[in-house]
Amino acid sequence: MQFDLFTALSNFFKTSGNLSLRWTDVLDILVVALVIYWILKLIKGTFAVQIITGLALLLVASMVSRWAGLRTVNMLLANFWGFGLLVFLIIFQPEIRRTIAQIGKYGLMSYRRAQQSEVAQHVIEAALALAQTKTGALIVIERNTGLRSHIEHGVQIGAEVSPALIRAIFQQGSPLHDGAVIISGGRIACAATFLPLTRSLEVESSLGSRHRAAMGITEDTDAVAVLVSEETGGICISVNGKLTKEMAPEQFRTALHSLLAGKKRHAAGFARRHEARPSAASPR
Repeated sequence: MQFDLFTALSNFFKTSGNLSLRWTDVLDILVVALVIYWILKLIKGTFAVQIITGLALLLVASMVSRWAGLRTVNMLLANFWGFGLLVFLIIFQPEIRRTIAQIGKYGLMSYRRAQQSEVAQHVIEAALALAQTKTGALIVIERNTGLRSHIEHGVQIGAEVSPALIRAIFQQGSPLHDGAVIISGGRIACAATFLPLTRSLEVESSLGSRHRAAMGITEDTDAVAVLVSEETGGICISVNGKLTKEMAPEQFRTALHSLLAGKKRHAAGFARRHEARPSAASPR
């Protein structure tokens, strides 16, 4: 049986005309509005915005074809909407996956603060040393969302976190210096793993692949990515898909400790406060 979107909408408005408004209806509308707002905020700056625009145009075309009596066009569009749920799941698969991952992270227990504080200290020492020699690096620190699918594609390490080991991995000439290091469970899980690049349309074209990878891994997970630019020696942090501007050593030290071992309310607005406004330079 073919689903007719317009008949369903028509029936809804006909039946809703005789309904009385209750406080539960107001609550229902508010919840739906908040969900829609959250979804729009989630997809802002991604290709999903263009897809939604295309779907809206198809909806308008369906209404026009129905009004104008264009039977063939209306039939084709009606068949398209009949498979609307399947089309939605296919088109928005990355956004749906990211949303589910973000919802799931709130139900997981946080890592022990002492362990995360120790990891933060080792990463800080390594990043500052790499910055002095302008050695490019990308260090991803797992928090609540697991990174196993990315770890499996890298070179397995399984060693205790230490500044010396991180520096050795990223030294020029090292077979592992390309790609990222992932720290999971207080250990260096892997090196030389290549991460997905950001899907955001708002990224400056001047940013290199290392910056885009740092943003990409933090879009889909709650990980913290520490990046050292080989162009400038500057240190940036990416969290929640946002990349900070280059940070002074003390600012970087405070920020990373706050993100890994601090209270959630201190880390919640971090990316928004420190988000970068890239210049015309081309960091890598």
